[in-house]
Formats: sequence, C-alpha cells, structure tokens
Amino acid sequence: MYSGVVRASQRCPKCHGENLYVCENHQPDEDCSNLTHPFRVTAVQLSTEETGGKHGTSHRTHVGTYETWICAACGYTEWYAVDKEGLLERLAKIRNSGVRLVRPPAKPPYR
Repeated sequence: MYSGVVRASQRCPKCHGENLYVCENHQPDEDCSNLTHPFRVTAVQLSTEETGGKHGTSHRTHVGTYETWICAACGYTEWYAVDKEGLLERLAKIRNSGVRLVRPPAKPPYR
C-alpha cells in the first residue's frame, strides 16, 4: 500500500513518475447544466454566520474543496482535502456540526 506522499514529494510512489496532473475538482450544478461548482469536502447545516465561513448560505456552510493528484505515467491517484479557511478545526469544536476530530489515545509517560 502506498501512503499519501505524492503532493509532498511530487513523485509517484508507485512508478516514481515525475509528471503529475493536479485537478481542482468541480461538479455539475444542480440547477444549470452549463455551470459547475467546487466539489466540497462537506456541507454543514450551520449558517456561514454561525461558522465564520465564506462559502454557503444563511442555512448552511460549504467546507473546503478537494484536489486530485494523478500520475501521468501510471494513473496512480491521491485525493487531498483543502481547507484554506480552517473550518474543519473550528467545526470540530461545535457540537452537532457533523465534523469531529479523532485523536490517538494519549501515551503513558515514559519511566
């Protein structure tokens, strides 16, 4: 199994290729077939006023986007969440936001 190293190393961990496509992911708009909008990491049922986010409406906030890194030689692909506003961290602190942070258990002190 390959770990997420494409973006950091800018090399494919599978074939060591150096030619990579980086795609900002968009999806078709629900209301108009000629429009697209960013593929969001999540949408929460909290207004942009409540979350401090810049994208969404008075009823919900759209959080982050995805970018995809694809090796031009072999097609190996990695997806990355991009959260320029830092909303995931903020939402993890709001109860019932639908976003939570999972941390490893604390290690006992070394003796």
